[in-house]
This record gives sequence, C-alpha cells and structure tokens, in this order.
Amino acid sequence: MIEVPSNEAFFDIRAKDAFLFTYDIYLDVVRLHRYIPSAREPRIVRLPNYKLWFPKYFKPEKTGLASVVRSPGDETWGVGWRISSDELKAFERKLAMPNRYHAHEARFVDRGNFRMPGVTYQITVPDDPPSKPSRAYISEIIDLAKKMELPDDYIVTLASFEVLDS
Repeated sequence: MIEVPSNEAFFDIRAKDAFLFTYDIYLDVVRLHRYIPSAREPRIVRLPNYKLWFPKYFKPEKTGLASVVRSPGDETWGVGWRISSDELKAFERKLAMPNRYHAHEARFVDRGNFRMPGVTYQITVPDDPPSKPSRAYISEIIDLAKKMELPDDYIVTLASFEVLDS
C-alpha cells in the first residue's frame, strides 16, 4: 500500500486523467474546451516558487506570450483542471510543443494547502531580453483571473506588469 501524506493528493500515474494548470488565456473554460472538451472540476491553485512572465514575442498577436519560470519565493495563481490524458496531446499540438511551449511537471497547491502533481506549460526558448504583454493580452488575463476568482493580491500583481508600447 502506498502511503501519501495527508496534505498531498495522490493520482495514479496509470490513470487516464491528468491535472493541467492554466494561468493565461486558458483560464477561459470556453477557449480551453476547444482543445480539451473533457476539462472539468476547476480548482483554484497556485504554483509555488514560480512567477509569471512574458518571455517570447508572438508577432501575429503583437504580444509577449505568458509562461512560468522558477523563482524562489514567488507564486503564480491559476486554475487546475482534471483532463483526459489523451486530450492533453491535442492541447500540446495547439501550443506547438515542443517548439514554442513544452510540458512541465510540477506540484500545485490548492486553497486548502493540498498539494497535487500535474502538468503546466512553459516557453521553450525565451527571447533575450524577454518581451512584455500587450495591454489587450494582460487585460484579458486580468479579466479571466477576476472571473475565476483568483486572489485579489494576485490580480494586483497582474495589473502591475509593464506593457508593450502600442
């Protein structure tokens, strides 16, 4: 029998479900369902010791793309979704993995301090120097964060990002 600490969720790695952490425009369930119709059981979670940044300029949208990067002491809030492992592959194609983004395994923490393993996505090759979000892109993320009821102090953090000049 596998022993699991009382504050850690256990998911059987042989299961057909995965846990996906979203932190950007995929906070929007309608957009996420285009690629992952099985996304369900949304849960407000944070990714400790990571910060949100915008390391890659995406010319078609004229914005820096969101990603997370390890940063001790910081945290990124978002939504965790239970998804079908099979549909995760379709989402990876949408994100052009591994060329633009790559899957990243991490442990997420919910508001009850339960830790759970899952996957998120990170920019594969950041620009040097990193980009910034457009005003429209960060505004959309802020609106979605409010809609999903992410913590107010995190929404303030989102609003503090320097944006690209129009």
